[in-house]
Amino acid sequence: MSAAMYLEHFGLNAPPFRITADPDYFYDGAERGATLDALLFALRFEEGVIKVTGEVGAGKTMLLRMLLERLPPDTIAVWLANPSLTPAELLHTIAEQIGANTGDAAQKPAQLDRIQQGLIDLYATGRRVIVLVDEAHAMPPASLEQIRLLSNLETPRHKLLQIVLFGQPELDALLAQPAQRPLRDRITHHFALAPLTRDETRAYLYHRLQAAGHRGRPPFSAAAMNAIARSARGLTRRINILADKALLAAFAASRHDVGVQEVRRAARDAALPDPLPLRMIGALAILVGLVASGGVAYQVSRPAIEHVAPQPHAAASPAKAPPAASVQPGKTQQAAPPAIAPAYADILGTAVATRLAASREWVASQDGARWTIQVGAAAPQQATELEPLIQRIEQVGATQPVHLYAAPGKPVGRIGVVWGDFASAADARRALAQMPEWLRDSRPYVRPIASIRPRSSVAKPAAAAPLSAAGNSVKMGFDPTAQEKAGPRP
Repeated sequence: MSAAMYLEHFGLNAPPFRITADPDYFYDGAERGATLDALLFALRFEEGVIKVTGEVGAGKTMLLRMLLERLPPDTIAVWLANPSLTPAELLHTIAEQIGANTGDAAQKPAQLDRIQQGLIDLYATGRRVIVLVDEAHAMPPASLEQIRLLSNLETPRHKLLQIVLFGQPELDALLAQPAQRPLRDRITHHFALAPLTRDETRAYLYHRLQAAGHRGRPPFSAAAMNAIARSARGLTRRINILADKALLAAFAASRHDVGVQEVRRAARDAALPDPLPLRMIGALAILVGLVASGGVAYQVSRPAIEHVAPQPHAAASPAKAPPAASVQPGKTQQAAPPAIAPAYADILGTAVATRLAASREWVASQDGARWTIQVGAAAPQQATELEPLIQRIEQVGATQPVHLYAAPGKPVGRIGVVWGDFASAADARRALAQMPEWLRDSRPYVRPIASIRPRSSVAKPAAAAPLSAAGNSVKMGFDPTAQEKAGPRP
């Protein structure tokens, strides 16, 4: 079965749900179009730094690409897609893009002077320069400080450079640090991309199908679209993944309609939350409880959502056993609950809270100058969604440990997932480059371990190593043969 047969089967001119940020598929609903217009207006008539934040897969890169397409012809756009640039590399890239004499990239003061002169020359000819920083939440603090210094370049009347920072919600936490106050005070506009609602998800699916040439009734049933909305949690990248896999499942079965079963199969394959409605989960839980209590004489099939018991972590020290309790006659002794704050367990779920508790000692004991790779993050209320990601990483043969950390918050902040322990940023980048493609699709990034430790124990992180740093290859720790055991790549 070829791609042409697939397109013909559903009446399409092109695949409708690729995760690549193609401007032809831009959806202007859910305030995306209004945000784009506001960005263009702010860049044209306002000054200062602009910040755009959103969860992983919320559509930040698509918005950035649309911004690039809509900028006036007199604008030179410098897109910094690599957040790991050191300050010197950042200056060299900007100087090269605006046509300034790059000279010696190691001499930052001279480099900054050349950039300023290049900007003045461009301004004199009516040209404007905008710097777009993608994945700004992953930038080293020193590079963010360099961004602040660049924002100071101006004439007596106008700024010479406008800057837009695109990042995940971690960017807000980063800018909230006292050391980043000078940059934070320069931000004049903040745009946040909210997840799509159920109705917006259905409109998004319609839009993508029509943009790909589909006409008539969509192949997704109303129940299937609702299931996609539940599993995707309003994130457009997840919507694309689920819709694409569900269409492929229907095509493989020679069906033209996509139902809930195809969506559930797609969610399992992509390690995303099961879209089973909560009321059905509750009903199954009641039935299972009745079976356990002997009130039902027949067996109930196991629900599709499995709660996997957390495995002891090799890197975590075992918790001290509580004092032995006397057992009274006639009473059954119960196992002591894990030493986790009840509020945390209530918010995060027992499995995630247990992993977080096991990871705390590792985070606190590591040398802050070492590096790790951030592979995921979620708000506390959605922390249970991290479990499938962690399990899939472990299934594909990762020999490096997977750990969790909690950002500051009341009672607990965003939960992050990090993988590995590396001596330098260059080692971490080489390991990142060897990650499976499905994991790299979520845009992981390297960061110093000091940045995830509690502030009271944070040591000054080492400066980010240049991208061209030489060194021996680092063993990634992923077993290539384990991919078959873990199932198809999402």
